[in-house]
Amino acid sequence: MNVYRYILTGLIYCILPLVTPAQEVQVSLNSNTFLIGEHIEYTIRTQMPYPGFTMDVVLPDSIPHIEILSRGFAAPVKDFPEVITQTITFTSFDSGQWLIPVIPVQLKKGNTIVERAAAPVQVNIGYAPEEDEQLKDIKPPIEAPPPPNYWPYYIAAAVLLTAIIAYILYRYFRKKSSEPQVVVEPLTAYQEAMKSLEALQPSADGVKMFYSGLTDVFKRYMQQVESAPLVSSTTDEILHYMQDSFSREMIGSTAAVLRMGDVVKFAKSKPGVEVQQSSLESIRRIIQQIHQQTIREQ
Repeated sequence: MNVYRYILTGLIYCILPLVTPAQEVQVSLNSNTFLIGEHIEYTIRTQMPYPGFTMDVVLPDSIPHIEILSRGFAAPVKDFPEVITQTITFTSFDSGQWLIPVIPVQLKKGNTIVERAAAPVQVNIGYAPEEDEQLKDIKPPIEAPPPPNYWPYYIAAAVLLTAIIAYILYRYFRKKSSEPQVVVEPLTAYQEAMKSLEALQPSADGVKMFYSGLTDVFKRYMQQVESAPLVSSTTDEILHYMQDSFSREMIGSTAAVLRMGDVVKFAKSKPGVEVQQSSLESIRRIIQQIHQQTIREQ
């Protein structure tokens, strides 16, 4: 009797995973709220009925207000080969609360197919928060000691400086009169942007200065090319301006770098040198694409 009981128990454990309901599929997001153009990492995780299954995530052709950037691929979890996971990357350019619907999941092995489904998930899309500006208390005045009399030194320095300037001007005009005139053509907006990018160097100690210079180069280039006052524009205003003239892929890449600059500026984040180098190459590639598009439209 014990032998039959063991055989029956083994059959139950073999058949039970094949009829397990869809609730065995777990869904997780990399955040609760997202900014416009920010990546939404949607991870599906489920356990195989038994080894040897493959997972196929059946995505719909379109999702309202949400775009699919990357479908990812299914792979077993390290140290847990019976668990399969797949990360799908979405994004949205519309602010509001949107729903990622039920996503069917199929586990396949030969002619055996196990149907499961990932539960719907709501995502919140919004704009970047404004910088918090709080009023500071007025400090009482501090009485400064009377300054020493430096006027004799100022006069002596002014006389010496005047003599030096006069000598330099004399040598300059004398040399200039004997040299041929060289006409230097001004740099184009593209050449100026490329030259400025070459001068930027990622640094672990100067993260804020690096991203400030990087975003400034891109804004000045866009302002010269589009003939629009974009240097003082916010990230959301620039992304909104680009929607009518540039591809969503280019807008998404631009949003990723500009959002990183906002995070460094307002949230005091300090991304590493590799992330800074990636942002630099992204802006360089975006400016090159805009330059080529501008040449084709002329």
